[in-house]
Amino acid sequence: MKLIDLKSYAKVNLALDVLGRRPDGYHELRMVMQQTALADDVCVRWISDGKADAVAVEVHTNRYYIPTDRRNTAYGAAEVMADRFGAGMAGTIRVDIKKKVPVAAGLAGGSGNGAAVIHGLNKLWGLGLSVR
Repeated sequence: MKLIDLKSYAKVNLALDVLGRRPDGYHELRMVMQQTALADDVCVRWISDGKADAVAVEVHTNRYYIPTDRRNTAYGAAEVMADRFGAGMAGTIRVDIKKKVPVAAGLAGGSGNGAAVIHGLNKLWGLGLSVR
């Protein structure tokens, strides 16, 4: 088993302008954001399993009300990484999230958790993906 512990920092919007509606129904935004010291702790584990024939995903959290299935951004990020880079691999991606960032507060807690999973798997799997 390989693992990496990461901080998933919250952000605040210092400025947010709605520029207009896009054809897909979303809005075009211009934002100025600042990272805060407040962060979730995210542990990403790769548990290799020679008996499995695919990559499974598990998400665990310290908050009972946070979904641990496909509704969770960290889970979705792990699935995307498995689909894109997990060909021929067998095992489980286990993500443990210790939430400190308030949920649904506009602080990018869920998005940050998803980004932490991508970053963690990039390191654990030695993918060499750029962070830019």
